[in-house]
Amino acid sequence: MTPKVNVAIASLQRDLRDLVAIQAAFHAKHQRYAESLAELDFLPARGNHINMIAGTNGFSAAGSSDEFPAGFGVRVGDGAGQFEGQPDGEIFMLTKA
Repeated sequence: MTPKVNVAIASLQRDLRDLVAIQAAFHAKHQRYAESLAELDFLPARGNHINMIAGTNGFSAAGSSDEFPAGFGVRVGDGAGQFEGQPDGEIFMLTKA
């Protein structure tokens, strides 16, 4: 991989880690998960794109970058029904279908 791609991957992973921490703080305060990035006042780094799904018992997010479209994901709790079998709170590489 090129240095530019490595930087993009690190940035996307950082965004997903930040999202987990921000959701945890939101959940502690509101006893629920935020349903959107806007509700969290969360803006991914330039070139990163994150989609999030929240449920009663968890949330999941998938992210890609302009430089690394394959992307990464994260699930917390039940992941709102997404990414079953992935470890709780750990970032993982998304696989192509």
